[in-house]
Amino acid sequence: MIKTGLYRIEDLSSLRNSRGLFLGTRRVSITLYDQVAGIPGGDKWAERILALHSDGRGVYKRTYGRRFDRFDALTVEHIVQTFGRDRAPVIHDAGVSDARTACDFFHNIAPQFPNVSYHASDYEPALSVLQWRNTKVSMNKRGEILEIVSPPFVFDINKPENFLLYPINYAFFRLARAVYVPRLLAAYRAGQIQPRSLLLFCPEAVRLAQSDGRFHLLEHDLLAPAPFSRPVDVVRIMNVLNSSYFTRQQLGQVAARVFASLAAGGLLIVGSNAEAGTEVRGTIYRKTDRGFAELVRSGGDHDAHQTIMTYAA
Repeated sequence: MIKTGLYRIEDLSSLRNSRGLFLGTRRVSITLYDQVAGIPGGDKWAERILALHSDGRGVYKRTYGRRFDRFDALTVEHIVQTFGRDRAPVIHDAGVSDARTACDFFHNIAPQFPNVSYHASDYEPALSVLQWRNTKVSMNKRGEILEIVSPPFVFDINKPENFLLYPINYAFFRLARAVYVPRLLAAYRAGQIQPRSLLLFCPEAVRLAQSDGRFHLLEHDLLAPAPFSRPVDVVRIMNVLNSSYFTRQQLGQVAARVFASLAAGGLLIVGSNAEAGTEVRGTIYRKTDRGFAELVRSGGDHDAHQTIMTYAA
């Protein structure tokens, strides 16, 4: 079988185009992400593009607007109860993908705390796109190639097509990686082509960061130390601390990083759900002298709950 990709903005005239001839899902090039805002169904295409794109760790940036509405309301209530409305809390919303849900939460929390300082971060929120003739390569800041567009194919380096199901795709993938990409990189190193910056934060988040001095976008790896010079009051991590993304050891590392970044009595909000509007398996924790104490829970345990509750400072 063969599966072609979608790599031109005109390919996105209908969501039906994302289905292949043999019922497979056609890959949509990440290079189109910053072009879909002005087309019909652009939000749905943005969700589809991110759902099919994996970062340098092989993690998908799945996102939906208004995803955690009920849990967000519960969270805002407990932040107000904890700090009172006279506080100017510093909030770190980590692993926000394209920051759609960060915008939702900011619009909920800002009326309660007019002087809030809100920081939305994600891993690899910007890529560089190189193009030489018909070939395009998307790579992260470390120079790792994440996607190759070699018409009519779109290849994900971290999640290649099964060579048994799609032998033709696999053959052209090997050809592109062995022949076309080295030529493109050679032209880049020779200064014959310039990279295009591709920002993966959604347009609403970019506009909000430009127009509201309380809202900030940044790059951050949850396994690294917090990117702040002083402790924060709230850390929010939604749909990220999943066993499919992190090992148990890595979840423990994240718990340690979050604990170190929180002020005394600060709150950690963690949750996960399947689709927008579905029940969130989430918990609100408070930092204590020795670890984390559970304050309130929604639904069942999320994947990191046991790791967080057993963390000992």
